Amino acid sequence: MLIEILLAWEQWTGPAKGFYTAIGISAKGISSIIGKAKKLRREGFPIDGFKKVSKYRCSCHACIKMAPMPARIISGSSYSDDMMVDVVCSKYCDLIPIERYVQMAGRGGLVGLPPQSLIELTHQFAEFIS
Repeated sequence: MLIEILLAWEQWTGPAKGFYTAIGISAKGISSIIGKAKKLRREGFPIDGFKKVSKYRCSCHACIKMAPMPARIISGSSYSDDMMVDVVCSKYCDLIPIERYVQMAGRGGLVGLPPQSLIELTHQFAEFIS
């Protein structure tokens, strides 16, 4: 849903207040939603129509080069690096069991996280840092 709202916002040509009213969200709420959607886009969320990498001119100004994507902790993972670090820090620094983390995420709006995949994520993270 976040992605669809961001795409609609980017194509909106009318006044901003009209957009907020059309979808029934306050200005503060829409800024939060758009911020989250842009974060998904930056992290390489696979969706058509999004620019995954910015283009830059090289020093000779004759060609265009694309900036390389930063290395991921687990390449091809459906979880972002930020999410992985948050899960690992919550588990090992804050001593929050994964099942409780899933419940907390559900209350925050991220419903349906499978605890087994988050546990496996902590194992993969341990392999990455060793």
